[in-house]
Amino acid sequence: MAGRKITLLLDRYGYIASQSGHNFGIFPKFNVYDEAVMEGLTNITALKIEFSLVAKQVSNGLVVSSCAQIITGSGTTREAAMTNALSNIPTQGKQYEQFFTALGQKINAYYTQNCESIRSEANALAKRREFAAALNTLGQIPREAGDCFDQVQQQMAGLFAEFQKDRCQRMVQAATAEIAAMRYQSALDILALVDPNSTCRNESLKLIREIGPKVNEQHRERWAFMQKAYSDQIALEKLRIEAYREIAKAYYGKSDTLIYTLIVK
Repeated sequence: MAGRKITLLLDRYGYIASQSGHNFGIFPKFNVYDEAVMEGLTNITALKIEFSLVAKQVSNGLVVSSCAQIITGSGTTREAAMTNALSNIPTQGKQYEQFFTALGQKINAYYTQNCESIRSEANALAKRREFAAALNTLGQIPREAGDCFDQVQQQMAGLFAEFQKDRCQRMVQAATAEIAAMRYQSALDILALVDPNSTCRNESLKLIREIGPKVNEQHRERWAFMQKAYSDQIALEKLRIEAYREIAKAYYGKSDTLIYTLIVK
């Protein structure tokens, strides 16, 4: 419940929730400071909770922005009261505007100031053929970082091409296996990571066309978009951005820790 609410909150203010290893994170905190049980035919537990968001620079623990507010909830058990309180977390308000404004300023200043060192770190990772880690490192830099963002996009394109040389044939083979097992959505997910300009272009496009009649309506739009990327430059760039994110997600895996790292849209 809390996770969905916070994801909606981030999206409203122009951020994307991610579990990958970016340098800024939002740490939600819940502090129950008042609890009462109202007795009757059915006892009702009432909770007052301080809900706070603390944004930190993960590398050094520096707090860059924070906000807090009170939420309440009730239920026939403490667990039910907690669930009810979490459902009442608001997803907009002046305190959030101030919180995200301060956070955005800190993020943009950090990446503008550290642009060259981040790019150098990505190059070092690429030399060790750790392309997913290199792409994720560069993917932290927000559009608002100006010239740095533009330079990074060019660098990411080069790294992605190297990644494709290293991996595309294996991805085509994996997609072929998924198609044979009739796992068409999984095959689409894999083929989305194959760049239309890679050496695997023809094999990948052939598989995408093969999947077409077999995907359900839910996935038909994505299938059409992937086909378009093989002839349309704008669609190609969108597909590459999606691929960058999926590669980073696959590299870092999933975390059970409720930390929301930030990518500026």
